[in-house]
Amino acid sequence: MPLAPLPEQRRIVEKIEALTTRSRRAREALDSLPALIDRYRQSILAAAFRGDLTAEWRSDRDAAEDELPTGWAWKTIAEIIDEGPTNGYSPKAAPDGNGTASLRLSATTSGRMILNDSTIKKLVEVIPEDSKFWLKAGDILIQRANSLEHLGATAVYDGAEKSFIYPDLMMRVRIADPSLRTYFWRYMNGRSARRWLKERATGTTGNMPKISGATLKELPVPVPPHDERAVINRRIDQAFAAINRLEQVSLETGSRLATLDQSILAKAFRGELVPQDPNDEPASVLLERICAARAAAGAAPRRGRRGA
Repeated sequence: MPLAPLPEQRRIVEKIEALTTRSRRAREALDSLPALIDRYRQSILAAAFRGDLTAEWRSDRDAAEDELPTGWAWKTIAEIIDEGPTNGYSPKAAPDGNGTASLRLSATTSGRMILNDSTIKKLVEVIPEDSKFWLKAGDILIQRANSLEHLGATAVYDGAEKSFIYPDLMMRVRIADPSLRTYFWRYMNGRSARRWLKERATGTTGNMPKISGATLKELPVPVPPHDERAVINRRIDQAFAAINRLEQVSLETGSRLATLDQSILAKAFRGELVPQDPNDEPASVLLERICAARAAAGAAPRRGRRGA
């Protein structure tokens, strides 16, 4: 084992302690970021649906402010959607994977559509081509049953037509207007809509909370004019893109920090962590002195026990 001079050992230990303390603080800061990022996303959505995100845009058009901004209107989901809500279908999964592909609930839990091996399952049944359960691009899927945290999670299907069906724990609605569809999707994943649904969820203690299609259709949505809606969608996209970049940097930094402590130790034992001082007593001299002291201690005669 490489052994540094004693003064250098002390400097190495001090440096290691200082660096690992900094890396620990950095990890603690990174660990707090996901919750902060989620709160920031929600604050952006809240500002958007109050009209705050486009207040300057409206002021340029001499729009006055009220409980809802001028030109906005409260509309129920029943007034917004063109089709639905329609519950999905959940036959048994197929262990051999030969049936139709269906989404799992986890495909939409994040509020975005995620299609991968963990969010898709194969069914025992082959669903007919003319079934109403096939998804097509633009379909909006809302979780009608889940934990209260995820109840109402909403995602827009962006896959190929007639590739997947959706499960019974989701409801599908369709909105033809792309701008209104995007706005509605964002609103459904905001704190206000989720809170409204949670307060009206049914289910006995210990069972999964649920919302019905009839309840969903009553949910009020603050709807801005078409032009302002396009601005809101664009500004949310821009803000979320910046947040996503921050999130990615956070993940990459966390991965590097995971190996940082080992890198610090490796540099320490290569003699690269602290400057070397030529005036330090060599470790070999220290070892010789220790060995001599031990030899002298071993050669010293032992004192006999005194008689009683």
